[in-house]
Amino acid sequence: MYKSRITFTLACILLACAWVQLYGWTKTYGSEDYDDVPWCVRPTSDGGYIMSGSITLIKTDRWGDSLWTKDYAGSGRFVEQTSDGGYVVTGIKDGDFWLLKADENGDSLWAKTYSGSDSSDYPRCIRQTFDAGYIWLGTKNTNPWTTQRGSLWFLKLNSSGDTLWTRTYAYPDEQSLGWSVCQTADSGYVISGCVNDNDGRHVWLLKADAQGDTLWTRKYGEQTYEGGHCVQPTADGGYILVGDTSDPLLDPDLWLLKTNSTGDILWSEIYATPGHDIGYWVEEASDSGYIISGIKNWQYEGRQVCNIWLLRTDKNGDTLWTREYGGDYSDWGHSVCEASDGGYLIGAVKDYDAPGDSVRSDMWLLKTNPGGDTVWYQVSPIVILDPEEGETIHKMIPEAWFKNTGTMITEDFYCHCEIYSSTYHTPDYHASYWISFPVELGDSVLVKFPEWLSDDSSTYIVRFYTTCEAEPWWSCKDMTITFQGSPYEGVEEGEIPTPTWELVRSYGPHITLRYIHYPEGFQADIFDATGRKVDEVQSSTPSGTITWPVTPVTPFSPGVYFIRPLSGNPQTTRKVVLIR
Repeated sequence: MYKSRITFTLACILLACAWVQLYGWTKTYGSEDYDDVPWCVRPTSDGGYIMSGSITLIKTDRWGDSLWTKDYAGSGRFVEQTSDGGYVVTGIKDGDFWLLKADENGDSLWAKTYSGSDSSDYPRCIRQTFDAGYIWLGTKNTNPWTTQRGSLWFLKLNSSGDTLWTRTYAYPDEQSLGWSVCQTADSGYVISGCVNDNDGRHVWLLKADAQGDTLWTRKYGEQTYEGGHCVQPTADGGYILVGDTSDPLLDPDLWLLKTNSTGDILWSEIYATPGHDIGYWVEEASDSGYIISGIKNWQYEGRQVCNIWLLRTDKNGDTLWTREYGGDYSDWGHSVCEASDGGYLIGAVKDYDAPGDSVRSDMWLLKTNPGGDTVWYQVSPIVILDPEEGETIHKMIPEAWFKNTGTMITEDFYCHCEIYSSTYHTPDYHASYWISFPVELGDSVLVKFPEWLSDDSSTYIVRFYTTCEAEPWWSCKDMTITFQGSPYEGVEEGEIPTPTWELVRSYGPHITLRYIHYPEGFQADIFDATGRKVDEVQSSTPSGTITWPVTPVTPFSPGVYFIRPLSGNPQTTRKVVLIR
């Protein structure tokens, strides 16, 4: 019996919605000596990510593997890549606003502190502006958790961190807190936060011009407790805000508001569960919908436990899907951004605060596909045996070790090898090998691919990677080597060539395979998903291509089939998907 999880219905979905084959991953970063809290994660120009934590800045590649880690004297709250390829980090140091400018390697270029008063100041967000300076938002002279009065504090800095001007904004006799700021297309600024008055706490939206002077303000909320944690400009010239709203006798609910360019509400949506729900970050997606990260909370054995909550909506705020991530303790989703492949990246806190244990948390980075799903396996190439870097080759059998580096036993996946060059003399090579047996955590498998022959002296790149399905819509982390080709001039004396074959097309209305070095010709049996033989293919030539099903022929039902040659290596059984 052969195993398969693919049905005809799923195969059709794979063609219509390729994202179901895109992968994600999750990674944690931290030390047992202290709590690690990732306040912000942003994409970088090289396809990787930058993440700021309690005292740490981490740069990763596109797979979440750390490229470097830097610890600083201040506590990082927000990070953004700057136009020169470096980074700007904001946080707290000795109760003051703290700003650090780092180069592309995370090394400090300069650091400055800004004090608003004798009381603690609370920075929230920094953005680089169109003039290569910075705009900085926080709360001045306040403790957000008491009735002490405070005001929203707004600073404009030049590229060296020197203050050009400052502004404070406050409702009379009300506490004002600043949470988020963005520069708008007119070079002005939009700010979200909240104001505390005698009726409770309400969402506050403020629009300022390029000099920080107020153009208009809006206050939203009919309950007694609302907060606006994040605002972003939208493509239509309006704004999208996310936060929370609640009656004092009820748990808060996640609140999403869409406004026009003057702050008038176009629509608002509340997303509620029986527990404690808050939205911390929102961004407009590439299809004009919205992606939101936050927390979803409930009671667990007498204590509060929350999971990361990811929500995807259309442009009208209607829910497309939601996802939860987390374990038995408290996991918080602080920020989210859309990745270049259409998936999403979440910066989160993974808490290890088990009942009776001391509190410890790690920085948690989650990469999802466009449907919000994280990876179910991760198998990556770790050692390439053939070819070697810089080697000159006229023919070879590509060979590499693939290791299960994920968090669960893996089976039924494909190992791939691609060889290509900038010239078109030698056809591009792409071979895949199906691993149908379980690979335990930390174990590796050695895969040898069909023979490759060179037609010219070009520089070639060989690439090894794995995929969940046969067609490489998306892949796990790859490994590449560059080598030099040398024209192949035929079978060498005394050499017995190895019969090899590969699938040129493994799904569709017809399946195409290519074979070489079969002196007696090529013949293979076709089996359906139950293991029953349903057909056979054959050719009398030593090398060539074969298409199945052969026409005219009685149509085969769409679904999964397996091809097994009658000669050569019997372990090269391959899975194919027939689609009408």
